[in-house]
Amino acid sequence: IRFDGKVYPVDDAAKTPFAAVTFFYPAKAVALPAGMDYLGLQKYLDSLFSSPNLIYAIKITGEFSVLKTRSVAKQAKPYPKLMDATKNQAVFEFENVQGACVGFYFPKYMSSLNVPGYHFHFINAERTAGGHILDCRVKNAKVEIDVVSDFQMCLPKNELFLNQELSPGKSQELAQAETVGKKVN
Repeated sequence: IRFDGKVYPVDDAAKTPFAAVTFFYPAKAVALPAGMDYLGLQKYLDSLFSSPNLIYAIKITGEFSVLKTRSVAKQAKPYPKLMDATKNQAVFEFENVQGACVGFYFPKYMSSLNVPGYHFHFINAERTAGGHILDCRVKNAKVEIDVVSDFQMCLPKNELFLNQELSPGKSQELAQAETVGKKVN
């Protein structure tokens, strides 16, 4: 989903600097209570987990009375810090929209590897619009949850990665970038 908020097919040869992927085999599926905002949804999901120390893949399908997403413009070398890139983001608000949210929950102790907590992306039912979720209000939806007990990480061997400063202090920067533009009025 590009900066204009539209969905574009991805070429098979395209590369990404980061991806979290899994084969999705949900162990749990439940209807979500209507009216929850994004923070309420996260607290509700917390209550469905067997432990905060595991990774969870999550899929939510249904209707949202309000949903707020973002997309960040394509970056070029020299690449800006994530916090700087998210200062120039496009924000999209949907009302009474149907679609799917997919994402992950990562435990706090993994903050050097991924943003801890929840990270969701949305695509509408028509597959024409969406983005990184900033906020929402559930209308009529169900959630499916898969416990991810196997974690594998592949690191690049290119000069950019090998010479990048990757100190633990970066986790605070990531957390700030995740919250830019949140909250539906």
